[in-house]
Amino acid sequence: MKNFYKLLLATAACVAITPDIEARTFTAVQSGKWTDPKLWQPYYPGSVISAEDSVIVNSNVTLNTGLIIHGDLKITKGSTLQGNKDVLVEKSGSLSNQGNTVFGRLTNEGKVDNDLILETMQDFRNNGIINNSNTTVAGTHLLNESGTATGNGGSYFANGTVVSQPNATFGKKVEVFEAPAQAFRPTDLDESFFANLYIDIYQLGGKELALSIPNLKDENILAVVYERSLDGKNFEYLFSSNSNKIHTTENYYTLSKTMFYRATLITKAGKQIVLPTTAIRNDNMDGETLSFAMPEK
Repeated sequence: MKNFYKLLLATAACVAITPDIEARTFTAVQSGKWTDPKLWQPYYPGSVISAEDSVIVNSNVTLNTGLIIHGDLKITKGSTLQGNKDVLVEKSGSLSNQGNTVFGRLTNEGKVDNDLILETMQDFRNNGIINNSNTTVAGTHLLNESGTATGNGGSYFANGTVVSQPNATFGKKVEVFEAPAQAFRPTDLDESFFANLYIDIYQLGGKELALSIPNLKDENILAVVYERSLDGKNFEYLFSSNSNKIHTTENYYTLSKTMFYRATLITKAGKQIVLPTTAIRNDNMDGETLSFAMPEK
């Protein structure tokens, strides 16, 4: 019995002097793939962010692996985290986005704070808390299952469907849109407004295009939804924005010699306005890309 108590006291002493697990901060300071150790300081954090850890993306990172977030992940202003991989925010985890972030799927069980553009190529499932401040959360399907999606003037946009279960809530100061891409057509068109708007596209280099809409007044627009097509007939969702800033996207000239782009404006009055399709023909990839308007039929 004495030996038992000695063992118990020794064990208690070891527990007493064992330090708490130290919180660690990992920062991506270079651009490249998430799994490249050279991106990170002090070293690669892995694909599972522990509860005591914080990971900061301070560059342009391609997400080439799925992520499980028990701790904190932050994408800073001017940075990007993009890739067709799934991300899970656990109950103890948080995702803070101030950049341009795109995932394959996102499941939120914890907390998401969005201050710019947060998109998913497929489902966005929410069972936690989303705070979307005057910006855009977008996904093919937005499933608010048992969570709370709030914000201050922000918008929630689904390229497919929005599903909100009875025990889930959307805040009163946010807009929610369900707008399948194939259903985009002009409604209650203001001809003078429409006539002065077009998609401006130019080549930044062999791998990037810049898209913008000159003369567009941000105060009239809740969201701009960009789409692309290989044939000018069948369009797929590309990305969305809540401002007329210049956006960059990969140049898909390797898929087709001519790529077609169009934009749908969602006004604060609830109207949807489709701008004329713009095509990019890649005749000379060493020079300036030729762009020309394709009128709606």
